[in-house]
Amino acid sequence: EEQKGQGNVLEVHRIVLLTSFGSWLSASFATLRGMSILSRLGNLIKSNLNSAVDKLSDPAKEIDLLIQEMEDELSQLRVTLRDQLVQEKLAQKKVDEEYRNVQKWQDHAERAVRAGDDELAKEALRRRVEAEAKLEAAERTHAEQSRHVQKLSDDLKSGDRKLTEIKP
Repeated sequence: EEQKGQGNVLEVHRIVLLTSFGSWLSASFATLRGMSILSRLGNLIKSNLNSAVDKLSDPAKEIDLLIQEMEDELSQLRVTLRDQLVQEKLAQKKVDEEYRNVQKWQDHAERAVRAGDDELAKEALRRRVEAEAKLEAAERTHAEQSRHVQKLSDDLKSGDRKLTEIKP
């Protein structure tokens, strides 16, 4: 009886052990199958990346890409230069306008002196001084704008020369 009880216990342990081993074995095969899929997927990704790198390392394609980038930058530089030329012209108009203001106030002051109105002449001269200050500021702005346009123009010419040297 005691032996029979121990035999049953051993049988139960054997069944539990086999069931556990079977579950482990199934899980191991599933893991191996999953690893196989993951491994294949990893190889596929590596292959695609290597292919992309090979395409990028093609010297002719690299040169074509460089030329395209330079052309895009030069095109953008042309647009910027055009906009800055417009700003330069506007700055020149402002200089011309302020110069006319200075002349206008000078004329008012001279007429006031001829008319004998010293107070009006002083006011006209005060306004002429203000107009001269605005004229100087406008001239500085115009000069700065002109320097900026010249630099952009030089950069564009230099870029065009380089592109001509590189382009087949």
